[in-house]
Amino acid sequence: MKKITVMKIFAQECAILVDQGKSVDVQVVKDRIEKGDLINWLKDEYMGESALYMGVNSFSAEDISYVHEAYNSMLMGYYDDEFRKWGIKNNGFNLLVSWGIEILRDVNENDQV
Repeated sequence: MKKITVMKIFAQECAILVDQGKSVDVQVVKDRIEKGDLINWLKDEYMGESALYMGVNSFSAEDISYVHEAYNSMLMGYYDDEFRKWGIKNNGFNLLVSWGIEILRDVNENDQV
């Protein structure tokens, strides 16, 4: 799948969780990114069946690996600076959306996972 598609899907699904009133501590999200199980954790705990026709449940192992690498890169670059940089301190899903937007800014439209 194209990187841009993977990130759009992931960010959109996180936005849906926010819209549904779901919240998780920012530190919990950062811990999951560090552990490398972010997507599986989100699917198990929050997403269940995807809210979109083509959601995270359609991600290949390579897609999941790409998302983990991209978010881990953000985490390592901005650890404990998410409030100052993005104004986010209360909801980890908002952090995932914001970082997803930031990651999308650097993705070439034709890059494949």
